[in-house]
Amino acid sequence: MWGFGDREVWVEILQALTGARVTNSYIIPGGVRRDLGGAIIEMTNKALDYTERKLKDWKSMVLNNPVIRARLENVGVMSRENAVRWGAVGPNLRGSGVYYDVRKMEPYAAYDKLDFEIPVYKEGDGFARTLVRFEEIEQSMNMIRQILKEIPEGPILTDRFLNQIPPTRRKKWLEEQRRVVFPGYYASFRPPKGEATSMVEAGRGELLYYVISDGSAHPYRVRMITPSYRLIYVFKELVKGSRYADLVSIYGSLDYFPPEADR
Repeated sequence: MWGFGDREVWVEILQALTGARVTNSYIIPGGVRRDLGGAIIEMTNKALDYTERKLKDWKSMVLNNPVIRARLENVGVMSRENAVRWGAVGPNLRGSGVYYDVRKMEPYAAYDKLDFEIPVYKEGDGFARTLVRFEEIEQSMNMIRQILKEIPEGPILTDRFLNQIPPTRRKKWLEEQRRVVFPGYYASFRPPKGEATSMVEAGRGELLYYVISDGSAHPYRVRMITPSYRLIYVFKELVKGSRYADLVSIYGSLDYFPPEADR
């Protein structure tokens, strides 16, 4: 419950920015739904300072806790070879000594302009996966600080999508309020005929989209492969030969999330 309390400062920011606490919708084709206002930036800076202070407490409570270390060290060991063979991604892959992150391998958005490190541990056990996640929190905060300093002024939609909005009250609203009211163009958007693949580094690892378009407003096929979907097989293989009492700690160390796998 302490963790949910410290998470709340970030949930409040997401709610202020998107209007939703959990099912956030901010990035849209061609840009974002709302501009970052001064209030959001101020909330974010306060949240960063707060999280940096609290992270010290969490390291003391978790990483230096002999009970937690006994349940995670040398438990659920996944070798580098098995991590690759089983299709592990994200912190689970990096916790087994594999340096792979989509943001570094195939940079997108502004990641090629940011200075950040990719934590990697070679032990491959539950504790190594925990260490990766702790360090990634620090790296994420470092990236957010860089973004807040360098974020440019300008339109929140690219010209291609901005020009599709007719010069009506909707366009005036966007220019004055810096918010997008979804035009009908998005509902009737017709991508060129063909297929495309796109990847991003989500919180749990590589998230892949595969789309086939027949040129109509409805996709011929859409396939979404989430990190948790990959983890179903990883967990199945990793628990073989493990003690029954270790199943919970192995499951927790992988950070498997059923609703994410069910996409």
